[in-house]
Amino acid sequence: MGNQLADRMITEGLYAVGKNVDCNAYLLMEGGNGILIDPGPVAGFEAVFADVQRLLPLDKITHVIVQHQSSICWASLILWEQKGLMATVVTHGATAKNLQHFGVSSDSYLIEEQGFELRLPAGRNLQFFVPPYIHLEGIFITYDALSKTLFSGNLFTAFMKRHQESLVEEGYEGQYLTYGEWMQSLMNRLLRSDIDRIAPRMGSLVDSDVAAFISKLHEWEYGNGNESKLSSSKRYLLACNRVVEKLHTLYDPSDIKKKIKKE
Repeated sequence: MGNQLADRMITEGLYAVGKNVDCNAYLLMEGGNGILIDPGPVAGFEAVFADVQRLLPLDKITHVIVQHQSSICWASLILWEQKGLMATVVTHGATAKNLQHFGVSSDSYLIEEQGFELRLPAGRNLQFFVPPYIHLEGIFITYDALSKTLFSGNLFTAFMKRHQESLVEEGYEGQYLTYGEWMQSLMNRLLRSDIDRIAPRMGSLVDSDVAAFISKLHEWEYGNGNESKLSSSKRYLLACNRVVEKLHTLYDPSDIKKKIKKE
């Protein structure tokens, strides 16, 4: 089909597809085939589908990676299947059950049963890491050594410049507080990896000073896992953050901002 999305190419063989503020979708090209990463919600399906079709035929998509249980990351999968998609869904077992519950019928490749990696026919090897901060079981991130890209999901949300205000951004810190040793181990592993860019679920690509960016989370003031539960004020903040984040999937962000300031 030729390269009809040169302006959306992140690096050779990796494209940002569609334009959705709630979930960035990516297409990784491998030996004439495609791997779709976090296809996104129903609302953004047409744009993602159109971009992918401009790059390769639907029957060339061999895998779809779903990194998060939230339907914002995968709800469009049902529409992909209706279009004729016949691909293997690469995900965690907890997420696979959720997909089946909502009618996704594609075969699943469960990362926890496959050594947290996916080896592709042409030799590419994708590695999967489960961050300890997760607020839902089955969330993971993906590292592609060949393109030197970390598909980070929500991992760095607290540091991303997003369309939400700081109320939402800062709220994610509560997910990190009691996982010090585990999180430090993951950050050390990422710092040792050859990463040229971070492709997040939300927000802009990070393709400069990547090590310094990872170090921000590495240097976070963690707990040791023995602390008491979060204070009532912290729990209240986290609850508010999640409400606001949900509102951003339903309404215009500027309207929400005006309403919050008014109150």
